Amino acid sequence: MYEIIDVNNSLNLRTQVYDKESRLRTAPGYDGDPVDNGHNTHWVWRTDKLGLIMASQAAGMKTSPKGGFVLHNNAVEMEYLIEGECDLSYPGDRHVLFRVGDCLCHQPGQPHCMKAITPHRLYIAVMLSCAPGACDRTEYRGESNIKTVDSWQVKTCSEVKAELSDEGKVETRNIYENNEHPISHRVITLKPGGSYPAQGFNACNVDEYYYVVSGQGVARYPEKAYGLYHQITLYNYQGQPFKYVNTGKEDLVILSVSAVTKFADLKYDIVENPLVSYELPAIPAKN
Repeated sequence: MYEIIDVNNSLNLRTQVYDKESRLRTAPGYDGDPVDNGHNTHWVWRTDKLGLIMASQAAGMKTSPKGGFVLHNNAVEMEYLIEGECDLSYPGDRHVLFRVGDCLCHQPGQPHCMKAITPHRLYIAVMLSCAPGACDRTEYRGESNIKTVDSWQVKTCSEVKAELSDEGKVETRNIYENNEHPISHRVITLKPGGSYPAQGFNACNVDEYYYVVSGQGVARYPEKAYGLYHQITLYNYQGQPFKYVNTGKEDLVILSVSAVTKFADLKYDIVENPLVSYELPAIPAKN
């Protein structure tokens, strides 16, 4: 089984039903939690294995509206900066300039704070080792009774060596793997004409989800195909055959998150399946 949500409008493309929890909190008619001082969130994937939050922060806004830091004691948190620029800070007056394409990994209990330092909003893909609703959030201002750790990493995708496939048309960068919690993060870049996999369909041994950062392409499943463009997210349950193809003139960049502790345990079977003829839906115009 698989699910596909277009975060632009919260429509599940497989079921053609609007996904209520992935709606932007400032959208008209939203009846969930109120907006938190300039923080907006979409809870896109909420399974027992993996979670994805599309988050944004207004210019000058910090992760913790009350000041200080936040931490999650029951989840690994990985983040990929999609738009904007921010000051990423940690206890001990440590600061990192966090730019588009940068990734971070926080182990459970790591205090952190992000502050937007550009005139426009930050847009961040927040990847979790559990469902967002099951992830705790603790405000931290140095209290000695709160358990914390000092375990974090920040990387730029370009500094990670790419593994090439499909005659160089596919670049895979293994950004983070986690040896204690089942979540690992990669960035996959398909050059024009590239496909993942090159032949047949992939079927993975664990749950995975994918988020389209940029580019244009097609997501193919044995019975149907869907257009790929910015803010399409796909969740493939274990054993689901799939294939992604770059049909555009620019790179198709996709975040990949797998419910596995290390990449060595990630296995794909090549499944040969015929495709039913299809007609792709139109790609929505950007606002």
